[in-house]
Amino acid sequence: MKKIFIMMSILLLTLTATAKRVQYLCLTASDGTEAKLALSESLIISFDNGNMIATDGTQTVQFDVNTLNISYEDGDPSAINEVTDDKNDKPRFQKNTISFDNLPSGTPVQVYSADGRLQSVVKANGGITTIHLEQLKKGTNIIKAGKYSFKYLKP
Repeated sequence: MKKIFIMMSILLLTLTATAKRVQYLCLTASDGTEAKLALSESLIISFDNGNMIATDGTQTVQFDVNTLNISYEDGDPSAINEVTDDKNDKPRFQKNTISFDNLPSGTPVQVYSADGRLQSVVKANGGITTIHLEQLKKGTNIIKAGKYSFKYLKP
């Protein structure tokens, strides 16, 4: 009975999926094992001794039907949908300071004058590293911290 239910669910969702452009059959076991199979004419699903065996022409997977969760996914499962910046080491400008969060400890934060002379160096401590802008000379200053370099014009 469970085999018939799974087969009918797959068939029904596959037919429904055509309108939604679902492209992948996602199989997940209770232990976290996952497989994604392309929904195509070459998809073959069979059952043997309580296991579901599925192949899409490029891979074959086998799951226990008692621990199987079936879902569908639209699009390329390997595509990057979102990029997050978990290092947050970009400069943060405030009234009289420029701060860097989470620069690797020991990273130099250097301030140069417009003619290339090194004005000051602060070593990052792994937490918040701050440059006080009132200490900079008037005119153009170049600040370099890790992978960032930028100009700062002090009035």
